[in-house]
Amino acid sequence: FNMPAANKTYVARWTVNTYTVSLSQNINNAGSVTGAGKYHFNDSLTITATTKPGYTFNGWYDGETRVSNELSYTFNMPAANKTYEARWTANTNTAYHVEHYWQNIGNNDYTLHETDNKIGTTGTSTNAVAKNYTGFTSPTSVAQTSINGDGSTVVKLYYTRNAYTVSLSKNINGAGTVNVTGTGTYKYVEQVTVTATTKQGYTFDGWYDGVTQVSNKLSYTFNMPAANKSYEARWSANTNTAYKVEYYWQNIEDNEYTLHETVNLTGTTDTLTNAVVKDYTGFTLLTSFNQVNIEGDGSTVVKLYYTRNTYTVALSKNIDNAGNVTGAGTYKYGAQVNIRATQNDGYTFVGWYDEEKTQVYSQASQTFNMPAENITYTAKYINYKKDGNKVYFGTYPQTKVEATNENGLSSIEFDTNTWTSYNYYISNKQSDYMYYKDVDINKDGINDYRGVYFTKYRPEYCYQSSYNSTVNTYNKRYSTNTIYWFRYDLIEWNILKEEDGKALILANLILDSQEYYPRSYISQEFKHNGGNGYANNYALSEIRKFLNEDFYNTAFNELQKALIETITVDNSASSTGQSTNEYACDDTRDKMFLLSYSEVNDSNYGLTNFSVRKAQGSDYAKCQGLYVSANKNSYWWLRSPMYIDADNAYYVIDDGRIFDYMVDYTCSGVRPACWIKL
Repeated sequence: FNMPAANKTYVARWTVNTYTVSLSQNINNAGSVTGAGKYHFNDSLTITATTKPGYTFNGWYDGETRVSNELSYTFNMPAANKTYEARWTANTNTAYHVEHYWQNIGNNDYTLHETDNKIGTTGTSTNAVAKNYTGFTSPTSVAQTSINGDGSTVVKLYYTRNAYTVSLSKNINGAGTVNVTGTGTYKYVEQVTVTATTKQGYTFDGWYDGVTQVSNKLSYTFNMPAANKSYEARWSANTNTAYKVEYYWQNIEDNEYTLHETVNLTGTTDTLTNAVVKDYTGFTLLTSFNQVNIEGDGSTVVKLYYTRNTYTVALSKNIDNAGNVTGAGTYKYGAQVNIRATQNDGYTFVGWYDEEKTQVYSQASQTFNMPAENITYTAKYINYKKDGNKVYFGTYPQTKVEATNENGLSSIEFDTNTWTSYNYYISNKQSDYMYYKDVDINKDGINDYRGVYFTKYRPEYCYQSSYNSTVNTYNKRYSTNTIYWFRYDLIEWNILKEEDGKALILANLILDSQEYYPRSYISQEFKHNGGNGYANNYALSEIRKFLNEDFYNTAFNELQKALIETITVDNSASSTGQSTNEYACDDTRDKMFLLSYSEVNDSNYGLTNFSVRKAQGSDYAKCQGLYVSANKNSYWWLRSPMYIDADNAYYVIDDGRIFDYMVDYTCSGVRPACWIKL
């Protein structure tokens, strides 16, 4: 410049340059930096770095030169723009969390189940891995996230809870019911209850998973496993289930049926019954039947129906004109049947007889229930006549007849092989010297004649030998070695007493001649005829045996016998006319008997008058040796023993008085007595 006209003072002035400080970071998120800006040269300045969690500060770098390892770096501004880089290293142990969420059972929300604590390098991606949980479905992909250095990083994984089915079955369809709560599809570990109800007749054995019993209770609660489940309810059929078999019988009065019998049985539930067909007399099973199922509640009833059989009653008579019979017909089994027989004059109804000729009923009018069979009954009658105080009943050889061609006797000869010995006593021994033969001329089963033949005369006493042919008082002019024939005549009886439809009767004639007992002169007890007693013991006597065997079986057929009562015969001391009698014997049970001493003296019997007691003998009785007095009357035995002599018994003599005589006397007659139905 040109110097001005003045002093000049010039001042040299400088402006301080400004420079820029730029800051950078090697990792943007590792922290923050401050202090960047414009600064004058040589200004003192500080740059500062702050470090975020998860990083480690390595220093300030100018290019590759670290100018400071401190977070704050103070320096003077150089005469140049400066760029400084804050450098960090990401921590490799920075924590982060992986949370595993399970879907809830009750809703679709999720609940934290498990947290995995992990570490990684800050700022890098997480490494979360889905797990496999039983009963859950893992997420198919995992959204990884950056690892925050402050450890706040959380990766959440959600697991869907699986659903499974429960199916139920039964080993026996009819044993009960099964049920499962809900729909049958359940989330894993959801509580499930299966229930069974048991029908009567079964026993619950339990719930089974295959062969394994999981519960023995009707209700089984469990948590749903991670699988479809099939449970079987198992029952056992009871083997003692009750059922009934009812047996019905058809009624008598109509065609309806009435329960007759119930049989209580047991069997296995839901199997067939085992009803058994019974055999009932008089019934037939209506139809075949099928066994039925046994219900478990015990309600099973098998009903069997039986029809009532019908049978016939056929009636007949042994004598056509003897009377009438009613009641024949067809009847149901068990029905009431009334049969009735009436009798005409001159006949007496004896009883109803079956085909075996056995008397089944004695009453003319008889009611009975029809048996299970056809029956044939015969009303049997006998020629039985009651005329005033007389009864004509039974037959016995009585009247002597001559043998002629007309009566068929003339051609019959004596033969020891076909004639029967009487076995009468002679010299105290039974001997064959008197014989008899019965002849049924018309072959109707009834004897018409009896032939008698003797080689010796019967002695007066059993101990004697036979009389010679010139002494024949007792045989009344009958000759030895000659056949004599006697006709079987109706027996005439005198009625001594009537009571309650029965009568005590006494033969009008002396019908036979027999000893009381074949031994005498033994005044002591001795064993005879199966007992121990004296010779005049009536119970042990031969004459009692004769009456109830020989006479009874000869005089009466089976029909007539049915009318004769078996009575207790009084043989006490009082029956002998004494207050005491050491020879009196026990009472006997007899059909035929002799009158006693007291009975012929009893006014109730009408024999107290001597003249009424007198009796004559039949021709046949005389042939047997009956004594006949001049007045044509004869003696007849009573059953009573003499009270002072063991060898004697009472008898009625020809004038009607009572005396006693030796028991082996053969010439005293027999007047049988008995009680008969009128």
